[in-house]
Amino acid sequence: MTAPPLDPHDLAKHANVPLPVVRLMFAAAENDAETVRLLRSADIDRETMWLRRAIITAAKWHTSATLEQLGRAFNRDHSTVQRWLADAKAMHAEDPAFRAFSDRIANICAGSRRAA
Repeated sequence: MTAPPLDPHDLAKHANVPLPVVRLMFAAAENDAETVRLLRSADIDRETMWLRRAIITAAKWHTSATLEQLGRAFNRDHSTVQRWLADAKAMHAEDPAFRAFSDRIANICAGSRRAA
């Protein structure tokens, strides 16, 4: 059985999250609903974790969403989001690969905001 289609408006309403946050998620996931589902899952592979941290950081910079709202977007609590932000800050300073990756995601997210 396949999961129902995932729409940014429906997800924002269902998760009680500001639509701009969900739009950033979809933009960073290249509008792939399966990637968005993966981001909201318990999966902990490196690529998924990097993408989550990069999106959370971009969403914090580019929206007025609270930690609680960001947590709901990713099926996590605010303390997890707070830890992810701290991790992302450290990774951005220490890891050139993550810095390039998160900068790319931030640019995608910034472009998404301009288009909205």
